[in-house]
Amino acid sequence: MLTGGFRSHAAMAEAVTSGSVDLVGLARPITHDPTFPHRLLTDPATHSAAPTPKVGHKLLDDLLNSSWHQQQLARLGRGAGTRPARCPPTALLLALLTTLRDALLYS
Repeated sequence: MLTGGFRSHAAMAEAVTSGSVDLVGLARPITHDPTFPHRLLTDPATHSAAPTPKVGHKLLDDLLNSSWHQQQLARLGRGAGTRPARCPPTALLLALLTTLRDALLYS
């Protein structure tokens, strides 16, 4: 399995048909568009143009990128829709508060 960076049908198909991988992960593209896998199968021209959320500081952007997507996946796991327009500073604040809560509860 390989995940990360795949955004087009052609790249995914090449990776699988070449034998390099058996499975392609699509977690980050579905955080922006949960219908992406279905659209990808029905229209090979489909491409994910999912933007990377940023605030403009490398260290914060790295934390934000991971936590923003994690929050979206958690929403999907709870049966809620994603919030692709969630404000990056809000996502970062939620990640920091969740980390603080977990540190206090589980330490």
